[in-house]
Amino acid sequence: MKLTQRRWWVWAMLAVVAILAIQWVDGGETPPARDAAVSEAVSHTERQSAQTGAGGAPAAVTAEIALDRLRRPPYPALAADPFRSDIESDPMSGEGGFEVGVAGQRTAGVSEPPPVPFTYMGKMLEDGETVVFLTRGDRNYLARKGATLDGQYRVDAIGPRTLVLTYLPAKVKQSLAIGSAP
Repeated sequence: MKLTQRRWWVWAMLAVVAILAIQWVDGGETPPARDAAVSEAVSHTERQSAQTGAGGAPAAVTAEIALDRLRRPPYPALAADPFRSDIESDPMSGEGGFEVGVAGQRTAGVSEPPPVPFTYMGKMLEDGETVVFLTRGDRNYLARKGATLDGQYRVDAIGPRTLVLTYLPAKVKQSLAIGSAP
């Protein structure tokens, strides 16, 4: 029986702690005072029910309640939109920003090309011409000078350490590192 009493006390204490925690989270705030119109309507209804009695039909009570006062005020507007993207507000553009190389320059009206999607796998010399082996996902490619890959990239030059490609939709040159000289 002592064990049952202890459990009861433990549950009672947990309930008290929970109630105190709820009060603490609420901040101990009491509900806001009723609007004058609502208080007037309630007191008017109470007076009429007292006058009519239990057997009489209560009179219809119409009171306007200001529902706009019950809504929370909107969140205050921020001084500046943190997600707005302006070139003027870009800290890296204009004076003092970093300089971009020729391959990374933007042209007017043309979007920036995607990064080169190919992975270098190796190269070999075939009849005095360098052939580069590339992969993209599960596909393999042989890159020779002048070849077109996936209909979007043209091989312009193959150097000892770089492969120069042109992204055809934007006509932008890109390069890919292909290791040391053979």
